[in-house]
Amino acid sequence: MLKEELLKKIIAEKDITIAVAESCTGGMLGGLITSISGSSKIFKGGVISYSNDIKINVLKVDEQIINDFGAVSEECAKAMALNVREIFDVDYSISITGIAGPDGGSIEKPVGTVWMACVDEFGVETFLSNFKGNRDDIRNSAVSLAIQVLYNKIFEM
Repeated sequence: MLKEELLKKIIAEKDITIAVAESCTGGMLGGLITSISGSSKIFKGGVISYSNDIKINVLKVDEQIINDFGAVSEECAKAMALNVREIFDVDYSISITGIAGPDGGSIEKPVGTVWMACVDEFGVETFLSNFKGNRDDIRNSAVSLAIQVLYNKIFEM
């Protein structure tokens, strides 16, 4: 099923609220959600935290997490998702942080490394992906996976 169709189903069938925290996707996820008619019923907003400063000062990610594990890490993705859920007071939140390239990768974290976290009332679930392709491919793949993760979480699949 196409990501737009998954979003339409979420919007049409659920009485829930969602917020996002995005880094490497730069607002693409929030943009996709708001491109669907009726999304204002469920989408409260998001934070584009492209810089560590915004992760720390707006999303309240502990600076020690970034120092110890990096901005592209499971720990940072968890903190982003947990904190954006609290900031927006929503049922579900999802975060995306990664390296879209073409620069910025390392042996430990190559270009295409993306961490996501999804939070609901039962806790947090994290996802590590290593996408291939160019910058646009990696960003689009991350958004597609985020929509699938939200759909699965909401519909308990």
